[in-house]
Amino acid sequence: MYIRSPVLNIMSLTNGFFYASFVNNSQNFTICDGNYTDVRYSFGEFISNLHNISNTTNMTNALNALADIMATTYPLTYSCYYGMFEAQETFVSYLTTATQWQTLVFNLFNSMGPLYDTFYYLRGWTKQNKIDLQTNEEVKMYWYRMGAYYGILVNLMLVNSIVTEMEGQDITDWVPIEDTQDPGSSVDNTWLL
Repeated sequence: MYIRSPVLNIMSLTNGFFYASFVNNSQNFTICDGNYTDVRYSFGEFISNLHNISNTTNMTNALNALADIMATTYPLTYSCYYGMFEAQETFVSYLTTATQWQTLVFNLFNSMGPLYDTFYYLRGWTKQNKIDLQTNEEVKMYWYRMGAYYGILVNLMLVNSIVTEMEGQDITDWVPIEDTQDPGSSVDNTWLL
């Protein structure tokens, strides 16, 4: 078994948790993550071509990589900046849901299938034989996925799905069916005669 620093394992676990519980809820963070990946790849291309700049092709490739980095700068900064606000909204939504037992119960029953699936795969993932982990990347992915499973569980339990489904209405605003007007009474059935 490959042994890795516990600090790196905790960082991978935290990274997976954050990605599954916050980034997936934010469109801007998803764009930020994609742009960051593009910048990282283009920067690697730029550096590799810059080190071997002896011919025109490598210089052209380095300048193209630099142009890709510059083209991605605005979408990267914009999406990451506004992604922070969306993450803050998600966190506030989690706190609001955690303080309302009705919403927690609703989320438990509303997300029963995905919760079962997540527990099933989390259980299988924790039973994985850690002796088989031979490289740094395999250990990193093990802890990353472990954090992602926990992040999914938090998301399923704390995402304020009532507010999402009821367009901003609180659970206390629900009107029982028997107190409402019969929906059939407003239908014009004169065409049947």
